[in-house]
Amino acid sequence: MRVSFCTTVHNRLPQFARTFDHNASRVLADPGAEWIVLNFNSSDRLDQFMAERLPCLPPRVVYARDTSGRRWHVSVAKNIAHRLASGEALMNLDADQRVLDAADVLRRHLGHGVELLHLWNRVKGEGTYGKIAITRELFYRLGGYDESFYPMGYQDEDLLRRAEAAGARTAREPCARHWAIRNTKVESIEHCRVGSLTWRELWWLNLERSKANIAEGTLTANRNAPWGVLVGDCESGHLQPPRPGSTSGTEQADVYEWPVPLLWHLEERAARQANRVRSLRLRLAAVRRALPGPSSPPPPA
Repeated sequence: MRVSFCTTVHNRLPQFARTFDHNASRVLADPGAEWIVLNFNSSDRLDQFMAERLPCLPPRVVYARDTSGRRWHVSVAKNIAHRLASGEALMNLDADQRVLDAADVLRRHLGHGVELLHLWNRVKGEGTYGKIAITRELFYRLGGYDESFYPMGYQDEDLLRRAEAAGARTAREPCARHWAIRNTKVESIEHCRVGSLTWRELWWLNLERSKANIAEGTLTANRNAPWGVLVGDCESGHLQPPRPGSTSGTEQADVYEWPVPLLWHLEERAARQANRVRSLRLRLAAVRRALPGPSSPPPPA
């Protein structure tokens, strides 16, 4: 079974750089796997990062760029990446997550009658809830992720619920711990804010829409509009396998090395420090608001 890992990235280069080597090595070592990496209108140096690495990667690694200027929208980005994939099994792999043994696990299930596999490790806050592997046929039957939702929150649960309501055979198997780099909900909605709504409020609004759709029997999303449309271009890895009988190239075709510049680690450290400063400022502002105002002076005698 050919497996497609689908990764969407929007201004998450420091985290993507931390997981890149591991994920690329796993894809390279699996001839039946491909990796779709979608740059969804990032304003950081992701293009440069990938340009340095594509020459070392096979055509099974596809780098796509959406240049529409759209703001970050989880359902839209995931649909684009999934529709670019060619595998029989499609698996969402966030930019801050590692593949580990996912390909073997999903082949064990999706290759034997299961249509959707949820790989959440059941630890809240570890960032693995969106680990969903789904057959290509079921993904298109459900219309992918619902793009009518608010930009973030409940889109993964909605896909699971619609699949179950449609009678699809689903299974759950907890993935390994430390599969993802943790993020706060404030960081998650940083690039897709809707007014003053919090992540939890966006989640609840999408939940209500999902429940209404399922109650009405609307199990296929995006029925009245084009969905998963890429506005941009694609580029594949450049590395070609050696010709039969050729001794050129490396002895181990699945092992490649490329530099990971120190710059990405420095940028990540700076981002963490900036997040700490932002958190402290928010706490300080909350404390100031909670303090009573200055008392008025006593009236003159």
